[in-house]
Amino acid sequence: MSWYPSDDSLPRPLAPTSYRSAPTSSTLGRMPLSLATAFPVPVEAEVVNRSDFLHVMLRAALGANYLAPITKPSYMLDIGCGSGRWVREMAGEFPGARVVGLDTTAPDEGNPSASGVFAVSNARPRSYAFVQHNALEPLAFAPNSFDLTHMRQMTRDLPVAAWPRVVGEMARVTAFGGWVELAEGDLVHNGGPALEAMQRWALQAWQQHGLDPRVSSKLGDLLHKLSLTDIRMRTVELPIGPHGGRFGELMGADMMARIEGMRAQIIAARIASPEAFAQAQSAIRHEMQRGEYVQPFYIVCGRR
Repeated sequence: MSWYPSDDSLPRPLAPTSYRSAPTSSTLGRMPLSLATAFPVPVEAEVVNRSDFLHVMLRAALGANYLAPITKPSYMLDIGCGSGRWVREMAGEFPGARVVGLDTTAPDEGNPSASGVFAVSNARPRSYAFVQHNALEPLAFAPNSFDLTHMRQMTRDLPVAAWPRVVGEMARVTAFGGWVELAEGDLVHNGGPALEAMQRWALQAWQQHGLDPRVSSKLGDLLHKLSLTDIRMRTVELPIGPHGGRFGELMGADMMARIEGMRAQIIAARIASPEAFAQAQSAIRHEMQRGEYVQPFYIVCGRR
């Protein structure tokens, strides 16, 4: 299967850039699964809304909100900002920076209980700006505008064929010497027959809309194709189920909620019968109790 269109359809770089192979430092690459059970459980993971849950758990596993070696960014952009949680946290870490969140729907400013941008002070941070925009359309920013352009958890929203164009736009608005960063989760690994069946059904449903989470493992290749340099990649395997302690139990509850959320779509598309779906759902609970499910997340960044 080809994950990306041919090279001829990729966005052209705005200016010649040098190419260097990815660093081979021990700080990059895969986190051993043996470390997974030592992941701390963030306090807010118990109460955060589901749209922010994986952000909180990934931050705990990665130990930071970003991989790019930024120090004093002046302007940052978050594509598909959702509640704005990443934006708020980055604005707090870099109070001198202007952080822009972009999404099709604005964060809920009027909801004091929201877990996003306005949860702490119930007021818009002075360094924060929101732009309502569909990421599938060209970005309404000038070239060379941002020191860090960031996007995560978008494989369920962006068709596979759109990734080169969207990330090409991210590179266009990133300043020379600035960074483009992506963080995406793959399918769950180490599953038994029940999980494999459920994920096969989910893939059939997603692919009807051109979506496929397996594109996450190819994002480093995409940054290479877009002529970004100094590519850095880290793989974090988030444990799902009792083998991951309280962290894994929370991940397991979230996974089961996401499976339940797919029920209507899979059954309506006649990919699986209601009986087959319920049987697989029940079997997954048993598999998770005695297995070692993990969800890989690929965090990759490249310099423009």
